[in-house]
Amino acid sequence: MTARGWRKKPHNFGKITELKTGSFKAEYKNLEGKLKRKTFSTSVEAEDWLARQWKRKPGFGRLRLLPSGKFQASYTAPVTNPDGSPLIIKADSTFEFEDVAERWLADHLHEIKTSEMTGKPWRTPKQREQSGMTVGGLIEEWLENVDVKPQTKQSYRGSLKKRVLENPIAGEPVVKVDRARIKAWFAETKAEKGSTIASCRRAGENLLKAFKYAIEIDIIEAQPVHMSDAPKDRSAPEEKKDNVKPEEVQAIANNMEEQLKVPVLLMFWIALRIGELLDLRRKDIIDDGERMIVDISHAVYPVRNDVTGKHDLVPGSPKTKAGYRKITVPKKIADLMRNHLKEFVGKEHEALIATDKSGNQIHTATFNGWFKRAAKAAGRSDLTTHDARHFGITMLVNHGGVNLEEAREQAGHRHVSQTLEYLLPDKDYGLIAAANLDKLIP
Repeated sequence: MTARGWRKKPHNFGKITELKTGSFKAEYKNLEGKLKRKTFSTSVEAEDWLARQWKRKPGFGRLRLLPSGKFQASYTAPVTNPDGSPLIIKADSTFEFEDVAERWLADHLHEIKTSEMTGKPWRTPKQREQSGMTVGGLIEEWLENVDVKPQTKQSYRGSLKKRVLENPIAGEPVVKVDRARIKAWFAETKAEKGSTIASCRRAGENLLKAFKYAIEIDIIEAQPVHMSDAPKDRSAPEEKKDNVKPEEVQAIANNMEEQLKVPVLLMFWIALRIGELLDLRRKDIIDDGERMIVDISHAVYPVRNDVTGKHDLVPGSPKTKAGYRKITVPKKIADLMRNHLKEFVGKEHEALIATDKSGNQIHTATFNGWFKRAAKAAGRSDLTTHDARHFGITMLVNHGGVNLEEAREQAGHRHVSQTLEYLLPDKDYGLIAAANLDKLIP
């Protein structure tokens, strides 16, 4: 009887011969073409042995059920040995389950197909292993070369520090890490004290980016990180905040220092990021008296200083290429801005639009504190400066008469899906929708 319900071997695999002694000889040719034989006292034992030796073809490669009940996987490489003979690649270890062995074969088939499509030379697992890069080394190299803002890079490192860089997986060779290992890592990180599903998934998303970089620099061919293997959050989704009302926006602005009232209104109504507002300068305001345009081409970011441990403001370009944009200011806000420019902004081109009382640039942390107090005084202690983006984008889509693609462009997003995440429902949207539908009913 074959173990684990292993499929019966084909009738033409191997041969059993009854000997004059009454015993039975079973023989077959292995992957290398060598003849293998063994003698048994009964034909049943011979049949069972052959069934165990049969290397089934699951579309690609071969699987073999061992006497231990485990599975051995192998395949013929797309290159040959130096002497021209077939190069057989075997998994380093056996597999407890058949589907796991087949997944190993599928990953290696993907590597071969990727090599064929890209024209990059295929390398054996041993050759890739000789590259010697560990997961920790990969992350460090990726962080050094990834083209993102400094604070984004710090965010990546922060999410990976405890869960990857301080985890045993950091010392493992990149070429040895497969999907099964990452799946186990997800389970480990989920079980860690203080870990949340959100932080676990965030680390997984950044690890996926690091392994994508490993593919780009030809260390591996297949992506081992699949977010479908990450833990799922089964809890009810958090309720979105109620969107800010225009009168609440005005109340928040009125509670700010005098020189910041109009900049806060501008931030809300054209959906500026805080770093864009705090680095906005006179030269960025294009005004012909009829139409005012704000040109977003730079911003500031809080970046941790490794020496002092504090976050310094660092100037830079917009968050992404999509962040470069020109926004027409609503007429009422434009009129307020013209007065603000006369009263609070210096005449030089580099003069800042939003400053403290002494005319100095404001740190994001300081501005956030001032904004929080103003919002609390206005009865909206739940708000942060980022909610100004939600307000501006929601008002733009719901009342601005633009489509989603136009809203995406004005918001400075790369994808419409990002813009959709910023939309907030009107508190009474059900009543509004019903009233509008009533108008259509004959």
